[in-house]
Amino acid sequence: MDFRLRCEMWKWMDAQKYTHDCDVVSLAGASKGIADGGEAEHVILQQIDVAYKLHEVRYVILLHHSDCGAYHASYDFKAEAEKDESAQADGWADKEKEKQLEDMKKAKQIIEDRYLGIEVVLVWGQLKDEGGEEIEFSTI
Repeated sequence: MDFRLRCEMWKWMDAQKYTHDCDVVSLAGASKGIADGGEAEHVILQQIDVAYKLHEVRYVILLHHSDCGAYHASYDFKAEAEKDESAQADGWADKEKEKQLEDMKKAKQIIEDRYLGIEVVLVWGQLKDEGGEEIEFSTI
């Protein structure tokens, strides 16, 4: 959902050949919504369901990124990192990524269990600057 990713995300998706005939669902903290359950899970899975039934999608890309507002609204990663004596000065970023990856893996399992034949691709976008003009994407 984050506008900072829009341009670089499309460039990356195009380079990976993901942009041909794709449906895009953009929701803040998508994997968090699935992992936490409830209304957010229902909305997200409903969108995947439509794409699965109408367009016969065969893969879903869960793309998360550093400095995510949806996660910062729910967790205090800086306080968590301060408690961890082994954490670096920017250890909060590692804590955030760790939690997001945990949720992504849980969401992947839920989606793959629900939709036979769908492959879920997990992608991490590391913002290299505050504005999102440079982002390093990597498949998990």
